[in-house]
Amino acid sequence: EFAGPDPRLKSLEGALQAERDEANALRNEIETIRLEKEQQEEAAKKAEASAFDPILGERIADLGDKKLYLASIESLQEIPMWEKQRAFRDERAKAIASDKKSSVVKHTFPGIFTAYRFKHTQNIGLLDGQHRLGALKHMTKNGLCDPKERNVLIEVFELNDGKQADRLFIEINKAEPVKSIDMPGEVNPNIKTTIDEAVDELRGQERGGIIICV
Repeated sequence: EFAGPDPRLKSLEGALQAERDEANALRNEIETIRLEKEQQEEAAKKAEASAFDPILGERIADLGDKKLYLASIESLQEIPMWEKQRAFRDERAKAIASDKKSSVVKHTFPGIFTAYRFKHTQNIGLLDGQHRLGALKHMTKNGLCDPKERNVLIEVFELNDGKQADRLFIEINKAEPVKSIDMPGEVNPNIKTTIDEAVDELRGQERGGIIICV
């Protein structure tokens, strides 16, 4: 007479199903862990990419309104000077580079370079340090600096427009003996250009046995 399903078989089938359920749960857990790891790696890559600028170099601090970078002399050459910056004088840059030969710190400068970046266009420009940067360029030619080493500290202010750049330049130079002609908006740009050109032409000329130093 048929006695029905063998209880041992039923028990084994139940145990097998339980193992299948446990295996599926483990597969799901493994997949969840794998996806989490991929997301973490992707987030880390994005964070690393956002912390590095091809010109400014590695961002070492985000202070809100300004960020600090470690740049190289070579890459900083690509940053344009602010259009209202004082006239660049290569003679001054050479003199600064020459003075570094007897300096306590021979391969860099105390202080920091200052630049801006406009929020909407991402355009950047150097506000302070153009002659020091020019000096560093001469120092690389003389073998005193490695142009590719990222060891130049630069602060970058996030600004809205040129008016804010004007105000920041004035603020930076308030503690320095800056002439009115070098202040933005004080002199007609065409007149300033003419004066700068005349000064450059007169500098170093000899008049009646006297060397003109402007």
